[in-house]
Amino acid sequence: MKITIGNKGKRPFTIPLPFWFLTLLINKTVLGLAMRSAPESARSWFEQVDAAALSKAMRELKGYRGLEIVRVDGADGTHVRIVL
Repeated sequence: MKITIGNKGKRPFTIPLPFWFLTLLINKTVLGLAMRSAPESARSWFEQVDAAALSKAMRELKGYRGLEIVRVDGADGTHVRIVL
């Protein structure tokens, strides 16, 4: 996955995120650690996350490499793209 952020007239900034890293982030153990360190207001959100369903979705998304899932172009020339 690649996240690209750019401004008109400037070089775009690209953040590559490998699928293995995203899979690691949605691991049940990592979500548990994040929940313990999160503020009280965010803990209810972490409790609602289904790690197994997210892992299954990530495995399915691997088959759609190159798919542009977000493209936002602002009137001032800024743009954001997220490509699998």
